[in-house]
Amino acid sequence: MEGMATLTVRSQHKADVIDVTDRVQQVVRESGVQAGLCHVYVAHTTAGVFINENDDPDVMTDVLTTRGRTGTGMPRATPPRTSRRR
Repeated sequence: MEGMATLTVRSQHKADVIDVTDRVQQVVRESGVQAGLCHVYVAHTTAGVFINENDDPDVMTDVLTTRGRTGTGMPRATPPRTSRRR
């Protein structure tokens, strides 16, 4: 099966981390492709894919905690514009 496969992933929480490694590996294995590129794409405006080596389980906690503090998942370099208006 060369081409495209679709995986459906449902989260249980507003902010969630879901490891899809095993599912992606299964699709690649079943494709029979021996060499090439596997592209993982998320077609949703509030979801994303990031790569992590899964060596330290605290990383996932840090990612979710940081996202919760900033609302974006990225630390802010400067305060939001609304907090500087006084």
